[in-house]
Amino acid sequence: MALHDPVVIYHAANNIEANLFKIKLLVAGIEAHVVEDDSMIGVTIWGNGLMSQLHRPKVWIDRAYTEQAAAILEEYERQARESATGASTGEVPAKEWIDLLCESCGETASFPREWLGEDQRCPHCDEMLG
Repeated sequence: MALHDPVVIYHAANNIEANLFKIKLLVAGIEAHVVEDDSMIGVTIWGNGLMSQLHRPKVWIDRAYTEQAAAILEEYERQARESATGASTGEVPAKEWIDLLCESCGETASFPREWLGEDQRCPHCDEMLG
């Protein structure tokens, strides 16, 4: 089935993460599609500079489901943060997360600190975050 008004709900770190989130959406009854990163490089040289994250995998849904999907995304990211805090057992160091307030809708979105300085979209209203 095709999406009528497609929007990107999630920019994943890798193809596996994108497909895991897609499965969560499908289980919730939301049609989702992944555009995977099939490139062989993580940074693309363009013009006079570098374009990092050009090929990050994206999860697409129909705009009508953004509110429902945003709640699923919030839970998905919370679980990812909790699993990353295996630092107490000495397994995996926790990622640092930052919260960005969307000026358009007033909602807060969490992103890994290493994404700071990159363009991000609000998972609630799809506007660009500052």
